[in-house]
Amino acid sequence: MKNKKMSYMTKRNDGTPSRRKFLGFDFYIQCNEKLSRKNRKTLLTKSENYLGSIYHTLSMSLEEKINKGISNELDCSLTDLELLEEWNSMYERYGYLIPELKEKWEKRYLKEVQPSNKIPKQDKFETKINELEFRIRQLEILLNRRRYVENMG
Repeated sequence: MKNKKMSYMTKRNDGTPSRRKFLGFDFYIQCNEKLSRKNRKTLLTKSENYLGSIYHTLSMSLEEKINKGISNELDCSLTDLELLEEWNSMYERYGYLIPELKEKWEKRYLKEVQPSNKIPKQDKFETKINELEFRIRQLEILLNRRRYVENMG
C-alpha cells in the first residue's frame, strides 16, 4: 500500500508561525489564514464591548463616525483577514479609549522617554517656580533696603 498525500479542499494549519496579529488581543492568524474558533469567538464577543465603548465615547456626529469608518461592532460575516484589518485599524486609532487595553496601547504607541538628562515637564515647572520665588524674595529684600536707607536720611 502506497502512502498517498491527502489533499484538502481548504488550506490546513501546518503549525507555521504567523506574523499577522490582532493587536491588543495578541491573537495570531494561523497559516491557513484563519483564527482558531475559540479566538474568533473571543474576538467577536469582546470587540463588541470595546468598539461600543469607543463608539459612545467619541463625541462625533453619526455622519462623522460613518465617514471615519467607526463602527460599534465587527461584522461576523467577514473573513478572519478582513476582521484583522478592521480591528487593527480601530485599535491603532482608538485603542487608548479601551480601559482594558489602554496600557498595551500606550506601550506600543507612546514611546516613553528613557531616563536621561531630560527633566520631566512637571519638574521643570517646579524648578522655574522655585527660581522665580527666589528672585522675588531677593527683589523684596533689595526694595526693603532702599526704603530703609531712604527713610533714614
